[in-house]
Amino acid sequence: MSILFELKVTEHFDSAHYLREYPGKCKNVHGHTWYIEVVLQGENLDSTGILIDFSELKGLIKNIIEPFDHQLLNEQVPFEVDNPTSENLARYFYHEIKKKLSDKPVKLVRVTVSESRATAAAYFE
Repeated sequence: MSILFELKVTEHFDSAHYLREYPGKCKNVHGHTWYIEVVLQGENLDSTGILIDFSELKGLIKNIIEPFDHQLLNEQVPFEVDNPTSENLARYFYHEIKKKLSDKPVKLVRVTVSESRATAAAYFE
């Protein structure tokens, strides 16, 4: 059995959005502080006992979410086409983060996007 380590990092950004073709209140422009939780796993620690440096991982995530901060998500790629739901945000961030981690000895396990304390959507493969 392999020894696995699991890391979790959370970042956030603020933005507005609305849901196209949605029958409820969320069809109107409204804002959230979105929390992005990223979970990684790996087996091998480096010589300092680190799987991946937390500051490196946080910086990578910040670079991906920065273009969305204080923006209307519906005007940002790919959400000018895809509805900017928590589910679609989780999938988008998962794929973007996975690309950036391709040369690292870690596996991206899951990305969870929370739009409130009570509601979140996760994407994983």
